[in-house]
Amino acid sequence: MTESGETGRRTGSLRRLFGDSLVYGLGRFAGYLAALVLMPVYTRYLSVESYGILENLFVAASLLAALLPLGLPSALQRFWFLAKDARDRAVTVGTAYLSVLALLFVSLPVLLLAAPAACRAWFGDERAAGALRLAVLTLLPSSLMVLSFALLKSRFRAGRFGVCSVVQVVLLAALNTWFVAGAGLGVTGVFLGGLLAAGATAGLALWFARGDLAFRFRLSRLRPLLAYGLPLVPATVAFWALGYCDRYLVTGLAGLRAVGLYSAGAKIAGVLLFVNFATTTAFVPLALEAAGRPGAKRFYARALTAYACTAAAGALALSAFSREALGVLAPAAYLGGYRVVPWLATGLLLAGCAPIVNIGLHIVRRTHHVTWIALVAAAANVLLNLLLIPRFGIVGAAAATTLAYLLMTVLYHAVSRRLYPIRFPGGKLLRLAFLYAAALAALHLLDGPGGARLGLRAGVVLAFPLLLFTLRVLRRD
Repeated sequence: MTESGETGRRTGSLRRLFGDSLVYGLGRFAGYLAALVLMPVYTRYLSVESYGILENLFVAASLLAALLPLGLPSALQRFWFLAKDARDRAVTVGTAYLSVLALLFVSLPVLLLAAPAACRAWFGDERAAGALRLAVLTLLPSSLMVLSFALLKSRFRAGRFGVCSVVQVVLLAALNTWFVAGAGLGVTGVFLGGLLAAGATAGLALWFARGDLAFRFRLSRLRPLLAYGLPLVPATVAFWALGYCDRYLVTGLAGLRAVGLYSAGAKIAGVLLFVNFATTTAFVPLALEAAGRPGAKRFYARALTAYACTAAAGALALSAFSREALGVLAPAAYLGGYRVVPWLATGLLLAGCAPIVNIGLHIVRRTHHVTWIALVAAAANVLLNLLLIPRFGIVGAAAATTLAYLLMTVLYHAVSRRLYPIRFPGGKLLRLAFLYAAALAALHLLDGPGGARLGLRAGVVLAFPLLLFTLRVLRRD
């Protein structure tokens, strides 16, 4: 292939990444937009302490949803591209779906029975047991939905994925508003709405993926699927600990009110997950498809630069206007949560770099490195939280999470470069890091109420992308 042809292929892959990222991201952004829309409902109809309980239950539900499929959705997506023909793909799909259904059939009754005891140990009473049981029941439709999403992503059907995401968000917003504000069901109403919305969305996703659905189970196929997916389960627990253990530790060390404030700030920073989810969802199938082709490593390097610049600009915007955003979305009792936004947004920026930096470990199928690195970072996060929360409160928890994500990204790069070397643009990334740190420092100095300070913070945010081009971190191509 000529140099111009190879350049065209790389540019086309990057454009495809951005195009798919936009669709995936819009669906995810709609989800976080719904969370922000619902935030005034939750904060006005729930006490700060009840909001802290809600956040803890959300965290538990997210862990269960990630654990129970045993890494099979990720394995399904990887082995989809390794299949020899349509029949081989049908066996992979059928084995993955039937195995997850069997696992849920065994585990759900146990989890439902354990809900009251878990709430007693967690919150000191059983009042949230009903909500926790609804979260457990939601595991069935959510698992089917995740598997179907893996099929849609493998087929590069971003539009259908986006439709499912928007449908789930619209239903969730409408149902939760009614159950919480209209029916007065409180925390239980939030999870009842989640169950109904997940059920409807799972049905739609199954319908969209119906052409690839199969019920051909083979034990010989389950073994390699589990061999790929199971090593990712401890990593899933580690990623959960990285993202959410701070809520539990804040609950234990500072109380439910503190975790309510922390969670309010995390909702603002969580908008950055739009960029993370969009990039990761689009990047992974493209990266796996491109593996082995000429120019693939160049594409990976360009993708990291593009993501980091985009996410950094978003993190700065969230940090600059977090006080004002929280003042609009929640009562004054929650305003103190804005202080964690710069730290958490930076942590999410680093977290989004990880799937690009460690793509080589997936290509060479050395996913055990993903696991131990994530576990090391999670352990560091727990230790740092224990050290920093007693002294700095919720800001210490946010800083601990950011430092843990930094450690994880550095370790991924160090290990991946030995097994699948990729020349990431170190000079550009260093310049980006310097600009980002300087902008955050300026925002900190300009913190406080008042129109003049707000205008200056806006100026910092607007100047940032211009400086990226000035210092040649980004180019027009």
